[in-house]
Amino acid sequence: MRQGPAQALIAGAAILLAATLAAAVLQKRQKQRSPQRMFDYSDRSGFPRPPAEMRGKGRAKKERASGPPSLESAVRV
Repeated sequence: MRQGPAQALIAGAAILLAATLAAAVLQKRQKQRSPQRMFDYSDRSGFPRPPAEMRGKGRAKKERASGPPSLESAVRV
């Protein structure tokens, strides 16, 4: 059965109303929940020590662990 323009308009309005009501209910539930605790990481750099003190530490650690580079590990083209 084919719908007329008036029926399609009513169906569209009903869908829009249902979506609006669902959004309102979800928003109300979200406001009723206890507020989330916010963490402030703006004063952190990601380094365990100041950057000047950490500079080159990773490279030095890698060189100590692997020893001097070998010719066999070089990429051949």
